[in-house]
Amino acid sequence: MKHVAKKLVALIMVVGLMVSLMPANVAAATKVKLNQKSVIITKGDEVKLSLNTYVRGTWKTSNKKIATVDSYGYVRGRGNGSCKIKFVYGKKTLTCKVTVETPAISDRSVVLMAGETYQLTAQGTTRDVYWLSEDESIASVDENGLIHAMAEGYISVEMEVGGHTYYCTVEVKKKTTYSQQKPVVYADRNVEIRFYSISSGTVEFEVKNLSSIELCIQGNTIVLDGKSYDDSHFILSDEIAPHSTGIIQMDFDDEIKGAENTKSIGGVLHVIDWNYSFESYDAPLYTVATD
Repeated sequence: MKHVAKKLVALIMVVGLMVSLMPANVAAATKVKLNQKSVIITKGDEVKLSLNTYVRGTWKTSNKKIATVDSYGYVRGRGNGSCKIKFVYGKKTLTCKVTVETPAISDRSVVLMAGETYQLTAQGTTRDVYWLSEDESIASVDENGLIHAMAEGYISVEMEVGGHTYYCTVEVKKKTTYSQQKPVVYADRNVEIRFYSISSGTVEFEVKNLSSIELCIQGNTIVLDGKSYDDSHFILSDEIAPHSTGIIQMDFDDEIKGAENTKSIGGVLHVIDWNYSFESYDAPLYTVATD
């Protein structure tokens, strides 16, 4: 009986020893892994790297100018480029490639005539980009960033990437039929300007942009029946989209009286290229009859 009791005690001790060793054996058998092998973040953003099991170790970065990492595995993007975030434990090292980007939208604002299209592009990113129009009845945008101008108005087109939104303001102008019967007052390789109409408070010009860039037309002087007025007496500053025609309006102040009775009109307009592909210049207008 004593012999059986001794065997039973020995068996219990062996089982107890095996049970006590099981967690250590299970932990030793678990392969340590990072939750991500590569990740792309926006400069200034943060991402959390973690392990599938607890193990003591140290987080390190291969380039602090691109990304830093704290003792909890939080990685912050510091500058554009790629680097390696490492977790070192014992003689082993786990690595995650971190790429930091600074996305941007190709244009912050565009002016289009109804019926025209314009291509927006995502810059500074390799991630998927999503496009959205604030009002598709004015302008729509497809999945590739191509804008379709529909009707007169102002909207924002949004580019979403990496949890951030970037905006382009879109102005759509009413499409104008080019009037061959209106008298030409100025023409060169960039623009053709025609007198359109005059009233008591305004004069309108029809401008055909012959170039592939957006042009701005500003007022310099206006001559009504031989009397000259400088730009302190009126306001004129308007944009014309590439290869399109639009009506620009000069608004007079109260000192210009009876403009609707004017028999002839002339003056000087100013042609500006905001892209600076050529120097801005004056466009002296031919004097023409208003009737």
